[in-house]
Amino acid sequence: METGNVIKSKGIYLYVKATRDGAPVMLKALKSEYKDKSQFQTLLRKEFETVSKLDHANIAKETQLIDDPQYGKAIVVEFVDGRSLNAYLAENHSVEEKLNIIRQIASAIGYANERNIQHRNLKASNVLIAKQGDEVKIIDFRMPFADDLHVGYSSMAHVSPEQKDGTVAIDARADVYSLGVLMKQMGLPEDYNGLIEKCCSYNRGDRYMDMDSMVADLDGGSGSGYSTKRMAVFAAVVVVAFFALQHKSAERQTATQEQTDSAAMQQDQQTAQQPVATAPADSDAASTGAKFNDQVKQQMYADMDRMYQPYLDGTATDKRALKKQIGRYYKGLQKSLSPMSNEEQAAFDQAFIEYKKQKEAAIK
Repeated sequence: METGNVIKSKGIYLYVKATRDGAPVMLKALKSEYKDKSQFQTLLRKEFETVSKLDHANIAKETQLIDDPQYGKAIVVEFVDGRSLNAYLAENHSVEEKLNIIRQIASAIGYANERNIQHRNLKASNVLIAKQGDEVKIIDFRMPFADDLHVGYSSMAHVSPEQKDGTVAIDARADVYSLGVLMKQMGLPEDYNGLIEKCCSYNRGDRYMDMDSMVADLDGGSGSGYSTKRMAVFAAVVVVAFFALQHKSAERQTATQEQTDSAAMQQDQQTAQQPVATAPADSDAASTGAKFNDQVKQQMYADMDRMYQPYLDGTATDKRALKKQIGRYYKGLQKSLSPMSNEEQAAFDQAFIEYKKQKEAAIK
């Protein structure tokens, strides 16, 4: 093991860039005033025992706990050639690129939360983003034992109220709060303000229960990258167009009926009027469904293009997350367009499946 530069940091931990078997790694050790104290060595060991079990693409892997001759007990951590979230944001990325980062963070933290592990220290400096592909790597999980040792936080802005209070057990909602604080810092459009406020509610009962439910709202209940408000606007536009066509069709049917009634009266006033014929098959009423589905189809294609684009240009790689995103989008759009006739539903399903196959073939 060849050690190199010590990275400046706050708190009790010392970070050293090192080389092991010719490959770069990071050592996480204790600063000199802590490294010989058994309780802090125990804290380091507890972190390794917990985090080394996590196997997720967006969590920096802790591979070994060693006794280094210079730095004492240390965790060998996967080296990330990247920058912090703050440095990433200074690069002026697009909204969709920022949403991609949020989804990766949520995927990693949600994975840990499902295993009853909370990060408890989620802040910008603990979110690293690789230079190649903008892949997120989460570092520095905080162990509950740190509270018993009265190890302070280097920053309190991201810490949930219940963590500061210390009177209740911490669950996934503490990490939801911290992610909400990060989203505040990311400069998202005002459409996302409601979601952020829910994440950052003082009362944890008002927050999202887990990362999956937060991401569902982040994607507008559909995975499109739009907020619920924007999806509702889209649905309203489609519905208005649909009923406008229905109204036009009704007017034509009324005019047809009036003409038919008049002709019947002139032909024979003594004869009871015959039933009025229905509008021909090629009328606006019969084509309303096709026009309706065509309008939806174009918007659907545009939304799916946005979802697949990060995977086409290589900025996203988690196909499992994409599959969930597409599934949420289908369900959300279907719900917003209901009710549909059997013919409309069949046309909608066929268009969705065929376009999905085209996009998936493009990223293989």
